[in-house]
Amino acid sequence: MHHINISPLSSNKAYVGRRWQTPAFVYYKNKLFELIPRITFPEGKVKVSYVFGISKGQDVDNLIKHFQDSLIERSTNLMSDASIYEINARKVKVEKGCEFIEFKVEEYHEDSNNAR
Repeated sequence: MHHINISPLSSNKAYVGRRWQTPAFVYYKNKLFELIPRITFPEGKVKVSYVFGISKGQDVDNLIKHFQDSLIERSTNLMSDASIYEINARKVKVEKGCEFIEFKVEEYHEDSNNAR
């Protein structure tokens, strides 16, 4: 799993109004591009796992979208999140200043228990 020392950004802090990126989001995205290694996603369906180390109460689902979009933008071969078939995410409480994001990208395997 990759580990990045950055405070996750919630949706509430990413945009002003409907489509205007906040300065916090622009900073976050630029910082992520410095920290995220160039990744080649597996071909076909993908599974991603996230661990968000946060110091304040934030909804885990609000933390996924902006990080995931930046991760995809940083990848060498994935143009959208349409290839992501499974997402596992959790958050852990950490002291202020110790925030982080961990992520893992792997091939998705559909098993008979998950098929509908």
